[in-house]
Amino acid sequence: MLSFFIARSYFAQALKTKSMATPLWLSIIVLFAASFALTLAISITQAFQEKVFTKFQETNADAIIYSYGEKLDDQAMSKKIVRYLGAQIKGITNQNINTLIITHDGKQALVSVRSIECATEKDVLNLGRKISPQPENLSDLMLKNHVVIGATLAENLKLSVKTETNCFIPQTQIKSKRITLIEKEIVVSGIFKIGLDEFDANTIFCSSETFNAFFKNTEGSDTLLISFNTPHPQTVFGKIIQELSSLNPFKESREDSIIKKLRKIFPDASVSSWKDLYPAIISAMKLEKLGIICILLLLILVSLFSVISSLVTLIYNKKRDIALFQILGMRPTTVRAIFLWVGMIIVILSSFAGSLLSFITSFLLEHYKLITLPDIYYVSYLPASQNLFIFISIPCAIVIISLFILLAGIWQTQKINSLETLRHTT
Repeated sequence: MLSFFIARSYFAQALKTKSMATPLWLSIIVLFAASFALTLAISITQAFQEKVFTKFQETNADAIIYSYGEKLDDQAMSKKIVRYLGAQIKGITNQNINTLIITHDGKQALVSVRSIECATEKDVLNLGRKISPQPENLSDLMLKNHVVIGATLAENLKLSVKTETNCFIPQTQIKSKRITLIEKEIVVSGIFKIGLDEFDANTIFCSSETFNAFFKNTEGSDTLLISFNTPHPQTVFGKIIQELSSLNPFKESREDSIIKKLRKIFPDASVSSWKDLYPAIISAMKLEKLGIICILLLLILVSLFSVISSLVTLIYNKKRDIALFQILGMRPTTVRAIFLWVGMIIVILSSFAGSLLSFITSFLLEHYKLITLPDIYYVSYLPASQNLFIFISIPCAIVIISLFILLAGIWQTQKINSLETLRHTT
């Protein structure tokens, strides 16, 4: 502890010395800014990624099973999935997809119509949460010939809740190989807003009974949608391990491992995750996050070298003290520890202060939505994560990195010749 108290005294004296104060304060400010920028950047990119991924995931389910041109035996497949992956599965629902033309007020639109199984979809998609106002029971909106439509589509066609309109359903005539349109009357029972244009502007949902009546579907389903259970660690250590594993880009995620198991169970069907539907967006977000981290890490390294420069100047100014310590029998490791402590005081104060300020900034950005984003983004405002692991792990990582860099910088204390130094100083 002697080395720490001497280091603290040196640090306080350096802040009052004109020749040392300027480079020392510059080192503190640069490292503080670098820590603040890196922590805030990771907080924002992590929150933005989580919110966009959650929106994709909730809309498309964790796993999608389909077979081109063939119907799936959803009941038999569901039993097989539960038998092999029971504890890992949260919910399973089937869905049929087709297209129709919806018209109203002299306008028309070609839209995708999807069936909903009200009894099972709440554990997979939970469409009711995206309908405003939220219904107590989704089945109340899925009556015969009733549909739930996207907000953008409703705005384009001037549709509102309880509006009756017409739709045209394509029917293929096998003998003549022609497609005819059958007119049906539908009622808008609800309007949903997901935030993805492919759904809000081009999709309507109806009950399986209505879908089967419209398209004369008698058996099987087009797709099987599956959601996975998310394990929550019970201990703090378990949470830390989970956070660390999620930061490893080379580690296979739990979702990917379940997808692989599903592909082995159903080799003849196509099994994909929601990530496979948006590969370009997901890759772009990961690359953007990696690029920001690399740039800011370079800034941190530059600031650490400025800390070393300040330490070298301090060591030069304290050559006489070092020589006296050596003459009095202080071990070289203790001498180096003094200046290592000085550097660590600078790094710890700067990095954790920057992390604290970034946490406050993240809190303000998330709770008060200070920065709004244009409609081209999937999030209406600039989000920021309040995950304490980010704000603690990053300054800790900076401290660990700085430890090795500072050791290299203060190694020159062993080159000081105590007798020569005392002979040429007064």
